[in-house]
Amino acid sequence: MMRIGRFFVLVLIFAVLGAASVARPAAGWDAEGHRIVTLLALERLPPAAAASLLRDPGFREGVAFLSNEADRWRATVTPPIGHENKPDHYIDLELLSEYALGPATLPSFRYDYLAAMAVARHDNPGRVSPYDRSRDRDRSLEWPGFLPHAIVEHHAKLEASLRTLRILESLGPRARPAELEAARASVAVEMGHVSHFAADAAQPLHTTKHFNGWAGDNPEGYTTDKGFHALIDGGLIARHGVTAELVRPRVVSGRSIDARAPWPAVMEHVLRAFERVEPLYRLEKSGDLQKDAGRDFVVERLADAAGFLAALYGAAWEASAPTEEQIAKFLEYDGRREPGSAPGPAPGPRPGEEKPGG
Repeated sequence: MMRIGRFFVLVLIFAVLGAASVARPAAGWDAEGHRIVTLLALERLPPAAAASLLRDPGFREGVAFLSNEADRWRATVTPPIGHENKPDHYIDLELLSEYALGPATLPSFRYDYLAAMAVARHDNPGRVSPYDRSRDRDRSLEWPGFLPHAIVEHHAKLEASLRTLRILESLGPRARPAELEAARASVAVEMGHVSHFAADAAQPLHTTKHFNGWAGDNPEGYTTDKGFHALIDGGLIARHGVTAELVRPRVVSGRSIDARAPWPAVMEHVLRAFERVEPLYRLEKSGDLQKDAGRDFVVERLADAAGFLAALYGAAWEASAPTEEQIAKFLEYDGRREPGSAPGPAPGPRPGEEKPGG
């Protein structure tokens, strides 16, 4: 019991509790949807990862809790956190063409993407949709969104956190118990973040400008109801009684993602959801969204998210196996001497820290 208690204390250090709403819906499933996706993905961890991580009874529930953390950040209603956080929850794929971009040409680095859009806006200002800064207090709605970038960035951070944990485990459970516990909490935090954005990307309304009712020309007469996003996020989960038990048989296992180059798999995941935007609106128009077809739609989307997330977790674990050199570098730069070790020379600059010309 003490071990579980310490784990949750560390988890709470990383967490900011609360809930809030914003003008543009940011939640990509309500809390229960994110929990379902996370718990089903954790069931599919590689055996070695499960042996390392799930031996703590509190870890699984801790990650499921943290899978909603990116939505809880919205409780801190200040411009900096809104400016940084809100665009990570979506990408309006239709708007990329205004910047002479598309899914196949989208830069995988966040700042390359932002630079390309800034250049396109400068060169062709009349091509880009008008943006009214006076109606966007935290300047979070200026660009089409950064959802795929949030996934790959947190996936890389998860790999780094897992490597630190595995290095500490290689020293033995009694060598650095406090640091080992902190490293496990850090892994839980990043697993939660990766889960959140991977699940957001499976919710079709997070891939489109039609994120909360059809926007612009509407020849098919699709709904423009501003409660539509909330209905998909959680209303249908509750109405249809969607649970992990219902979703589990639909999860596809055995997907493979290259941890060194996850971008193509991430974009494929986003595009699978985007392809379901108009079918989702057709279900609402026909009334079938409230029937079995609507339940099946939600189940399929949650199952796709869980299978994709399991592959992300597996790729991060496989890539995080530390080499002897990485273990040695960690011990060198960590600033702590192991018991019984002789003092050595102060380490030189880390790679990349050398100043130009000296």
